[in-house]
Amino acid sequence: MRFLNDRLATYLEKVRSLEKENANLEKKIRDWYDKNHPQMLPDFSHYFAEMEELQRKKVNSLYSQLGARVTVEVEAPQSADLSKILSEIREQYEDLMESNKAEAEKWFLAKKMALESTIIEKKGSYSSQLSQLQQLINQVEGNLSQVRDKQERQNEDYKALMHVTTHLEREIATYQLLLEKQDIRFGVEMD
Repeated sequence: MRFLNDRLATYLEKVRSLEKENANLEKKIRDWYDKNHPQMLPDFSHYFAEMEELQRKKVNSLYSQLGARVTVEVEAPQSADLSKILSEIREQYEDLMESNKAEAEKWFLAKKMALESTIIEKKGSYSSQLSQLQQLINQVEGNLSQVRDKQERQNEDYKALMHVTTHLEREIATYQLLLEKQDIRFGVEMD
């Protein structure tokens, strides 16, 4: 159909160019006669009008022939050609669709691989950070355990020291009582 439209446009363009060329030639002829034979020039104006009418009829005839030809060509058994053209267009679009589909799949696979690679890198990084944090936690827990043990030993030492202090204070108190009793006895004996 496009081909037919192009042919029709070509014919119409030819008709227009012929009309312009014809008008230019007529003008040149008139100018020549006006310059060279002004007295001998008969009145051809009615011929020009008739020529224009004939030219118009010819153009209309060409239009009708082209229209009939286009109609005949469209209605003629070119349906096979149209179906062939449609089939070719369909094949082209299917090929284009397959190509686009393949490109899209390739692009998505590349993106998927890039994302998976990024995920693996992140997992490795996070795993490394996690093991470092676990080591730090273990170290802090070890230090905390040592501090607790040290505090517990210091508490035991403090309790033992308090026990010894209490025991010594009792002994001192006992000795003081004994000394006071002895002082009293010595004081009574001295009197």
